[in-house]
Amino acid sequence: MLNAPKTRLVSLPIDFTYPGEDCTLFGWGKESYGSNSFSKRLRYVHLKVMSLADCQSRWSDQRVTIDNLCTGDIAGHGACIGDEGAPLVKNGMQIGMFSFGGMCIDGRPDVYVNVFNYITFINAVAID
Repeated sequence: MLNAPKTRLVSLPIDFTYPGEDCTLFGWGKESYGSNSFSKRLRYVHLKVMSLADCQSRWSDQRVTIDNLCTGDIAGHGACIGDEGAPLVKNGMQIGMFSFGGMCIDGRPDVYVNVFNYITFINAVAID
């Protein structure tokens, strides 16, 4: 797979990610909540990281912790059904992995695993 045309390894983050930073989400999920099919091409959207406090206040019925990152600028712009596990990238580094969200459903922020918080684990189990 890594030898396929137009594929390459993505770097891991070397620093924290802060609210307001630009990032890009890539995915094959549905283009909208009501869509009947998944995208036939890889899609992307440019987003901004939001503060954890803002995200937590909008997801009071879900557990959002320091181990998460959130995005959510404009309703309808973000992850959707089928994007679970999709990479959130900043400056060529994967900073997040899509976990759950509501941008395509009800306008609540998208929530990602904060990859930086798992660097030690990743490096301990990674195979060269």
